[in-house]
Formats: sequence, C-alpha cells, structure tokens
Amino acid sequence: MNLIVPLHALLEERSVTRAAKRVNLSQPAMSHALDRLRDTFSDDLLIRDGHRDYLLTARGKQLLQELEWMLPRLERFLTGQAFSPRDATGRIRVVMTDYATAVILPRIVGPASLAAPGVQIHVSAWQEYSYADLLAGRVDLVFSALAPPHPIYTEVLFQEHFVCLVAENHPYKGRAFSLSQYLQYRHVMIEMDPNQQTLVDRPLAEIGKRREIGLIVPYFLAGVMALRDTELILTVPSRVAPQFLGRYPFRQVKAPAEIPRFQYLMAWHPRLENEDLYQWFRDVLRKHFHDGMPVAPKRTAAPSSAHSFRKRRRRS
Repeated sequence: MNLIVPLHALLEERSVTRAAKRVNLSQPAMSHALDRLRDTFSDDLLIRDGHRDYLLTARGKQLLQELEWMLPRLERFLTGQAFSPRDATGRIRVVMTDYATAVILPRIVGPASLAAPGVQIHVSAWQEYSYADLLAGRVDLVFSALAPPHPIYTEVLFQEHFVCLVAENHPYKGRAFSLSQYLQYRHVMIEMDPNQQTLVDRPLAEIGKRREIGLIVPYFLAGVMALRDTELILTVPSRVAPQFLGRYPFRQVKAPAEIPRFQYLMAWHPRLENEDLYQWFRDVLRKHFHDGMPVAPKRTAAPSSAHSFRKRRRRS
C-alpha cells in the first residue's frame, strides 16, 4: 500500500527525478521504490527509450489506467467526502462511432467540461473488438447501435431514423423514395464493421432485397463529399444530415419505409454501475439525449441490433 502513491507518480511522470519531487522523496528513495515495484509486479513497468524519460510497458499502461480509476475512489473513501464533479479528477475512456462523434460528442463536451474541469474525456474509434475492450476494462463507455454481450449494461439514449442525401443535380426530383425507386440507383455505403451488414442493408436482406453499392467509405463526411455530380444515394441517420446542410451541394430525400428506425445505445461494464464519476457522466448523457423518453431498462437493446451481434458471434 505504501508503494501506490510512488507507483502512480512514476507511471504518470515517466521520470524518477520528477516522480521523486512530486511525492517529496529523494531520488535514491524513488529508485529503490521502482526496484521494489518491479519485483512486486514481475515487470519492468518503465523502460529506457534512449533519452532521459522512460516508456511504459504494457503492464505499466494497464496499472496506470487502474490507478486513475482507483485512487479518486480511495481518497473519497478515506476522507468521507461526497462526490463533486467540480473537484473530480480522472479520465473517462469512451468509444464512439463516426455517428456518435458528430451527434453526441459536441453536445456533451461543453457541459461536462464546465461541470468537471479536472476530468479528461478520451475518445477512441469504434472497432469490432470494442465490446471486448469494455469487458476487459480497457474502456469505460461504448456508444453503438449494436447490442453487446452479457454482462454489459446498456441504456437506450434515443430513437433514430434514416434519410437519403443526393446531389443537387441528381435525376430523381421527388421528396421521398419508394423502395423500387431507391433500388434503381447505386449507393454509398458507410462501413463501420466489414464483418456484418449495416443497419440499412440488414432490413433489405430480410425482405429479399439488395441495394447496389458503388462506393464504400468509413466516414459520413467522405460519403457526403463524394455525392457531387453523381447519381449515388447516401443513406444516413437523420441527426447527421443537418450538419452538412448549406455546406455541400446535396438534397435530402425521405428514405423508403422499409428501412426502419433504430435505437442508439450507451453501454458500460457492471463494475462501473455505482462509481460516482461514471454515474455522473451517464447522467449528463441522459439529460441531453433522452428526448423526454423514459430511461430504458438495462440490457435493453434494439432487436435487430441484438440479432446482428448474435449472428456475428456465430460466424466468429
């Protein structure tokens, strides 16, 4: 226990000299502490990179993440202090899709930063292994339309539907696509995960239909910019489209009724269910995104999303 504070200082500072100064130890005492920590964890923790400072080993990085979560909690436990966002420190590790960075992130960064100036929000991109990272404790919160595996908790933030974007000079001049009209043209597909169907293609496949894909891109912005002077159709969630209005030469057309609405989720591990910092952050999200809807029960997710995840698990 006496080595926890020196360990945290060493891992954050990556310098014996700076870590010693930070916790009021002599440099020889801090070097001795580092030797003891290496022996305790059977790992170098910090290794030379050819310069003055050290690099963290994989075990060192893992310990630093755990300490950032544990130390504020331990301090409140010892002092009996109630949680206050204003005084909170730490890092919240969030996974977001391209959609979430465009729709969710801009609305929460301001309020969260004002309420908790000492808290860092670290956003990483959605990957097919993001739920595995959540289970392993490598991230704290995941935003997705895909239902996660047990025992991850989920909550529906809002309902969403699709709209279509086409170039201003697109030959189709109507305000809404029927399914047959929609399938006459080639499409831009936003590919989030190459191992599964998109939320647009899955319901089409369920009724025996398939759209012809002319372009595959990883981001909405790339898809929008590619529409100019083409007959392509880009199908996007409705909350994304207004961000491009007036900036790019396209028109918005109503999507076919056969492409249904979907639920967008936030997901977290049960170990963070009662942790003050993460409870507060989830409350910030609820305040800005429930749109007057009642809070959905945990483990509730869109049926189509859950079906997709089970199919993917079987394939793997």
